[in-house]
Amino acid sequence: MSNVFFLHIPTALLGRWRSEDDYNSAEYEIIVEGNGLKITAVDANDSEEFEISGVEFTKDTIEFDTMMPSTGRLAHLSLKAIAG
Repeated sequence: MSNVFFLHIPTALLGRWRSEDDYNSAEYEIIVEGNGLKITAVDANDSEEFEISGVEFTKDTIEFDTMMPSTGRLAHLSLKAIAG
């Protein structure tokens, strides 16, 4: 018999995301890794990878910080799953 653990991960937010804003060319990928989330981000224009830190999540939100090494630009993102 196996043990099943519910991780309270907002599965509706898993996947690859891109802003529809013409100014923002960031692409984010959110996957389950181990008992948490792994978030990667890349600039779609030049493939530069963001540094990701401060990842926190609840059953319906994901929050994290990004930093673009070439510019030092910092951002805090908060994603919330909404009823469809």
